[in-house]
Amino acid sequence: MPARLLALALAAKRANINMTIDAEEAERLDLSLDVFEMVYRNESLAGWNGLGLAVQAYQKRAIHLIDWLAALATECKRQIQFVW
Repeated sequence: MPARLLALALAAKRANINMTIDAEEAERLDLSLDVFEMVYRNESLAGWNGLGLAVQAYQKRAIHLIDWLAALATECKRQIQFVW
């Protein structure tokens, strides 16, 4: 579990602010998505819709990424904040 990121997300939840993760480096996107998913699924963040992911809309895989994020949000019954 990426403890530092979870700690930041919990602090953002307590402060009632949004937090966006920027996964800009294309060669590390899969790793960033794995970390995002682990933190997003953490039960301690339940009830908070403030965790987000910056999506690089110009990349060819953006549509597939949006579909994956939508499925994750549906499964967890929470929203994901998007930044384009």
